Amino acid sequence: LLYTECVDEHMPFLPSPEVLKKKILVKAKKVSPAGKASDSDSEEESRPEMEQANLHQKQKVVAQGLSSLVNLCQAVHFRGFEEARLNGKYFHMSSFSEAKASVLIEKSGKQFVAYNARQLSRIYPSGARTGSSNYKPTPFWNSGCQIVALNYQSARRPIFLNESKFKENGGCGYVLKPGYLCGDGVDYDPTAVQTERAETKLKLIVISGQHIPKPDQDTEGEIVDPYVVVKIVGHPADAFKTKTETIRNNGFNPQWNKEMNFSLKYPELAMVHFVVKDSNNTGKNAMLGMYALPFTSLQQGYRHIYLLDYMRELVSPATLFVHVSIK
Repeated sequence: LLYTECVDEHMPFLPSPEVLKKKILVKAKKVSPAGKASDSDSEEESRPEMEQANLHQKQKVVAQGLSSLVNLCQAVHFRGFEEARLNGKYFHMSSFSEAKASVLIEKSGKQFVAYNARQLSRIYPSGARTGSSNYKPTPFWNSGCQIVALNYQSARRPIFLNESKFKENGGCGYVLKPGYLCGDGVDYDPTAVQTERAETKLKLIVISGQHIPKPDQDTEGEIVDPYVVVKIVGHPADAFKTKTETIRNNGFNPQWNKEMNFSLKYPELAMVHFVVKDSNNTGKNAMLGMYALPFTSLQQGYRHIYLLDYMRELVSPATLFVHVSIK
């Protein structure tokens, strides 16, 4: 299954996922004629406390056998957007720490989008996340980063959003970026809250719930006081959150009949996130169940939403009953 074709340096972009289907690509460095990869070419960024030690590292030898398998994912050190624009190849791939990538988005968001339209980028969690926590992946998706790596042993909201994002396209493992992330010339800014782009209207009516469980699906304890939070997760211009009222002492069949209206400038990047919580006057409101899906996967009309927990397991038989309208 290894993809062993040599790169065609005259091609303007990578082969399509269809061409690469059922193939394994090796990502590593290519050896120089001397057979070594210098420290200055390292794609991984050092943490500040490691920099002094790295000054004295010896050159790293890359095995010729490994190097010979590298074609479309050749790891290179990032030396700036201008350098990449002038000398970068479509098969060059760089890795960025979450902190470095966040700074690039904040200061040079449009250039990062243009870079990702030509080359692959990989974002990885900070080495300081010793507890395997995660960063929020959406800003990097909004900037066109192709591989947004997370700590999978941490079953919290970022992983839940990642799983929800890739439900699109039949859960096949990749989703296609919209045209404005692929270099079609549209003036797109991944951080701009204000934009003149035309809006897509989403109207949700959260009608009722069925069999809403107690916190942690316990069988003992007080009857829940459920309410529903619906938020748009995606481009900053679309960020919005609203909620229903709280229904007291009814987890069996609470009825809200709450109409919610959303205006989306970048619906292709948006996910609709439902969270059912238990109102608590004396402590934190517990999460009872949730669901998220890409806006582009929404079906109009009356729909049941099957609630999940943070482990993406069904909270059976808990559901929400909603009506979806898109204009």
